[in-house]
Amino acid sequence: MGLVIILPDNEHQGAMNIAERIRYEIESLKIIFSDQTINVTASLGVASFIPDSNKTTDLLIELADKALNQAKNEGRNCTCSIINTASIV
Repeated sequence: MGLVIILPDNEHQGAMNIAERIRYEIESLKIIFSDQTINVTASLGVASFIPDSNKTTDLLIELADKALNQAKNEGRNCTCSIINTASIV
């Protein structure tokens, strides 16, 4: 499942702080089902850049997806980011 959160006029570190707070709150959830506690975690990808004529929303989503995949590959339940990247390498 995926979810996109747009944070306009927010610096990269601010977006990372918000993403980490979201990840922590999800991890802190204690879901009880059939008398069992279910632990939930989240992997998050954060991307940011200063907009210009060469950078599109499609690129921003692509970068965020790349950061999300990096978080999943690093063992999940973490936040990874890409900042001010003009293109995917």
